[in-house]
Amino acid sequence: MRWIINNINRKWHIKKIVGLGFGFALLISVLSSIVSYLSTNQVLKATNELSNSHLSYGILKEILSVITYAESCERAYVITSSDEYLNSYHESALVVKLKIQELKELTKDHSRQFGKIELLEPLISERFDIMEEVFQVKKNSGYQPAIELVLSHKPKIIMNSIREILGNMEIQERESLETGTIIAKIYSDRIKTIIIIGNLITFIVLSASLIVIFMDISHRNYFEQELIKAKEIAEKSVQVKEHFLANVSHEIRTPMNAISGLTKILLKSEVTINQKEYLDAIKTSSDILLVIINDILDLSKAGAGKMVFEKTDFKIHNLISSITDLLHSKAEEKNLKLINHFDKNIPDLLIGDPVRLNQIILNLVSNAIKFTEKGEISLITKILEQDKNTVTIKFTIKDTGIGIAAEKLPTIFESFTQASTEITRKYGGTGLGLNIVKELVELQNGIVSVESKLGIGSVFSFILKFPTVPNNHFDFINKKVEKTKIMFKEIQILLVEDNIINQLLAQTVLLDFGFKVDVADNGMTALKLLNEKRYDIVLMDIQMPEMSGYEVTQHIRKNVLKPWFNIPILAMTANASQADADKCMQVGMDGYISKPFDEQMLFNQICTLISKKSNLENDYFTEKSIDLNYLRSLSKGDDNFIKEIIMLFIQQTPVAIDNMKRHYENKNWELLMAEAHKIKPSFGFIGGIKLVELAREIENFSSKKVNSNLVSKSILDIETICNNAYEELQNELILINMNLKQQCMK
Repeated sequence: MRWIINNINRKWHIKKIVGLGFGFALLISVLSSIVSYLSTNQVLKATNELSNSHLSYGILKEILSVITYAESCERAYVITSSDEYLNSYHESALVVKLKIQELKELTKDHSRQFGKIELLEPLISERFDIMEEVFQVKKNSGYQPAIELVLSHKPKIIMNSIREILGNMEIQERESLETGTIIAKIYSDRIKTIIIIGNLITFIVLSASLIVIFMDISHRNYFEQELIKAKEIAEKSVQVKEHFLANVSHEIRTPMNAISGLTKILLKSEVTINQKEYLDAIKTSSDILLVIINDILDLSKAGAGKMVFEKTDFKIHNLISSITDLLHSKAEEKNLKLINHFDKNIPDLLIGDPVRLNQIILNLVSNAIKFTEKGEISLITKILEQDKNTVTIKFTIKDTGIGIAAEKLPTIFESFTQASTEITRKYGGTGLGLNIVKELVELQNGIVSVESKLGIGSVFSFILKFPTVPNNHFDFINKKVEKTKIMFKEIQILLVEDNIINQLLAQTVLLDFGFKVDVADNGMTALKLLNEKRYDIVLMDIQMPEMSGYEVTQHIRKNVLKPWFNIPILAMTANASQADADKCMQVGMDGYISKPFDEQMLFNQICTLISKKSNLENDYFTEKSIDLNYLRSLSKGDDNFIKEIIMLFIQQTPVAIDNMKRHYENKNWELLMAEAHKIKPSFGFIGGIKLVELAREIENFSSKKVNSNLVSKSILDIETICNNAYEELQNELILINMNLKQQCMK
């Protein structure tokens, strides 16, 4: 163990070094980027100033050139009196004016240059005024006065001043160009230096980090090899444990199958009231025991936190009554009163997991009886909140027992915990019961709590929320399997089972379904019977003498020339592990059901496999009013999605039909049209083509506000078809629940 800890510490040390190295390299890169960014901005600024200087320098030269050209036009006009030169002069004057404005814009942030422009502009204006005067004199007085004005000293003085100012400005612009060039070069060199240094430091740091990593590789390889060896040892230990648990599971499930199955068969026979109560108690106990066995043996499910809760309808009052009936005799043995306080406002039908709820309450009430020597135990079931679709119920188990010390209450729900060692010696127990209760309640988003005083008693409470189901919407739910039997023709089944008790149980159940059954007590006999007679399905045990169920299945699938090579094969085995289920499918079986089996699940598995394999569903079943293929395609294999849609349809459709009846009677055509429009998608989801057509007819008549008997007939037709659809959907729910239970074992 020490080398593992040292390895972890070393790996943490290496991670620290490498992390710091990469962090430092990242910091250098960020700083280099920031400095480079700032330097780049300076270069851009210097470049911008250089550009302005270049432009200013060019404009200065252009201004002087244009003024000189204007003077030439002045002299040429005096000599020739040609308007061409006069027009050229005017163009030059306009160009100079525009260039002065452009120069002002470029030098507005340069005070010295801008000041010189302020001096230059009046001089240029004055020089152009003299030229205008020359042109006027020429027109009015002729050549001689005009040429004398041209050759006078004043124009020359003004031009000399203009040239001087422009020359100074050109010198300053040249200096600015030289300075800007130097600054740009400095910042460019700085950027290059920063990039080189930053990259060099980053390279050094990353190289050092890589060296550290490579130095650690040999150590890591060694430790990885050690870990692989440790993993192999652990896996071998797990395999031994799983093998042991699989054997224990098989040995427990085999007698459990007989107890549970034969009890159910006896319950169907004529028994006295007392005998029925005893058998009900045996059945309830065996069901609870089976759940506990499943949870304890399926370690992979418990370890992965994959406890799955059923969502099926149940009668809460019946469940509570069965618990009190079951434990009443146990309480009487200790002269205790077991009182059942049941809130009559609680809806009769709820949706949830009745087996888990039974397990929770049974555990708490049994504990209360166990730790109470005198007085009474009260089971109080009270409604806390209720809305249209859900009800929140508080279950309270109150006793007058030994109580629990205050300091022990915080740990009472922990595994293997009891109030004291004296209690363990006196009362026994593993200390797992309350921990299981807490897990089962909290996994259903419930709350569990305890209040207790030493020597006075304890009060255990838990709160759960359940979806509710209107009673009149689910009258068909409680219909027995016998009513479904009439939908089937005679089915011939080959039961391959070596255990005599299991043969008796399975054969009794199958015959009760109305199927014909032949029994083979080993694999060789099964193959012989397959050659002699045609069967619709084989129910195959796994652990048998001579040939195992796996070997028999492989032999059947390999004989492709035999007419029975593709017969549906359903595994019926006490091996409950996922590995066994996977192996059944790998060798060619079509389904899997564990012992003890549920009659309804077995019936639906048989029907499903026969229908799927032979593709003769319409031969076995009566004509359906719905088609769930579209819903299945939408679900993409998600059974929970299909189940939710079906449950919503069953809950909401009767309400919608009642609404349509009421709107029709009240001649409220708009609401009737809206209700028919709203219900159409639900019919479409379940493939009710006829239902969609009827809803569309109601919608069309309602939009025209036609009070026709056809509307009434369409509503009644919808109700009739839906009543048939409810039974079909219930059969589908049974199949889905069966599949979900099988998935729970994975």
